[in-house]
Amino acid sequence: MADEWNKTHPDKKIQLETTTYPYDDMHNKLLLSLQSGVGAPDIVDIEISRFSNYLKGKPQLVELNDIIDPVKDKAIQSFGAVAGNG
Repeated sequence: MADEWNKTHPDKKIQLETTTYPYDDMHNKLLLSLQSGVGAPDIVDIEISRFSNYLKGKPQLVELNDIIDPVKDKAIQSFGAVAGNG
């Protein structure tokens, strides 16, 4: 998607470097980097069940409402799962 963005917006190009960590490693490293003020990523995908951990004390996350609100109707609002007994 970064390549597509850069083609469409040549005057606002971005460089995107992605890193994937195991579930617990990512959440632990993110929490430590936010608490220490060193090494936090610009963008991160926090699992909803872990989100409350990042709101304790003074939250270190930045609100993106002014960026998201204008395009919110084009985004996936939530993911759901259905479990059954069968």
